Amino acid sequence: GEIDKDLLPKLKQLESSSNNLFIHEDNILKFNLNSLSEDKYKYRVVGNLPYNISSKIMMWSFKNMKRIEDLHFMFQKEFSISTNGQGLYEITEKIQSIVSSSDIKEGLCNMFIKHTSASLIIQENASKEVLTDILNFFEKLVPENSDYLHSIEGPDDMPSHLKGILSETSLMIPIKGNRLDLGVWQGIFLFEHRRSSFNRKIYLSVFD
Repeated sequence: GEIDKDLLPKLKQLESSSNNLFIHEDNILKFNLNSLSEDKYKYRVVGNLPYNISSKIMMWSFKNMKRIEDLHFMFQKEFSISTNGQGLYEITEKIQSIVSSSDIKEGLCNMFIKHTSASLIIQENASKEVLTDILNFFEKLVPENSDYLHSIEGPDDMPSHLKGILSETSLMIPIKGNRLDLGVWQGIFLFEHRRSSFNRKIYLSVFD
């Protein structure tokens, strides 16, 4: 698993000043809650699931359920999407595959794009004409041939920042039955505003 070297000392400080807080440092996959001597207590478990062992941690939770009062996990993963010029790139299946691997049945999925010249939107994914109309609308709304001060990265750069303001850097979607609870015609798109090719990073958080 992952060890947070900064968090543990802070938790230990809280433990020393509290009468009802006990910190146990261990490998969660090898630790058995039933081995604790105080049988009358139940425990609240809050964790961030490492991507590669999420299913194993969920199985550990089921085995120890008799000693757990509350169980809250967050599952996080960063991934990249390669773009090849301005356009709308559907990423619904990619997001869904990560949500499915999280083993979280009911909750929320947050997506955050780590850029200022690309964005995220939810839009119809059944008609290509809709996507073309959206692109044409944004081109008319934020033209490149305007008197922008910022132009060091090319004529498409400042318009891309303005388009980013008019769209979203983050989306939140409910999860139902381990699936994104999207409408029939809804899809998730990376909205690329630059004309060149880029490798765009998106950070995904799934939590119950």
